[in-house]
Amino acid sequence: MRAERQRLAARLKDLEEALKPPSVDWDAIQREHPDQFPTLWANYQRLESERQRVAHERAEADAKARADQEAVIRDQMAKQRELLLAAVPEWRDAEKAKAETAALVSYAKSKGFTDEELHVTDHRLLLLLRDAALGASVRKAKPAATRAVESKIRPAKPGATAAAKPKVDPTEALVSRFQKSGSVKDAASIFEKLF
Repeated sequence: MRAERQRLAARLKDLEEALKPPSVDWDAIQREHPDQFPTLWANYQRLESERQRVAHERAEADAKARADQEAVIRDQMAKQRELLLAAVPEWRDAEKAKAETAALVSYAKSKGFTDEELHVTDHRLLLLLRDAALGASVRKAKPAATRAVESKIRPAKPGATAAAKPKVDPTEALVSRFQKSGSVKDAASIFEKLF
């Protein structure tokens, strides 16, 4: 129905242009052809009346087409808003949404966007912009986090450090000594340690 209204408005515009009368010097016609003047003038008046009627119908059709288009845009905006609030539920709080939106606008403008370019209707673009702004804030905070970690690291003193001796289980040492010697005394010391 919307498409039909748009086609009708376009056809009515064409018809209005076709009905537009040529420029005529009516005073000259009245002087030169006084016998034909009443008929020509009546035809002109009928044509002008028809043109005005078509112009009025076209204006109505244009208004209905604009109203349809505005309704579609309103529906689309409402749908996109719901999708955005589903993706970012904390924006249901108007104050928080306003603050974050202002931060997003500031970030986008710092990247060269203009106010006209920031009239975004697709929620996915807003999510993308939000992710980019959050990523930039993380990258900006990274040097401070690195400095905090580096301040906790103590530099090593010059010189060689003694290698830490691995802790050996006493039972393993006895088993190792028994394997090397094979003596009954070493086997007995393993059993003493176990029991």
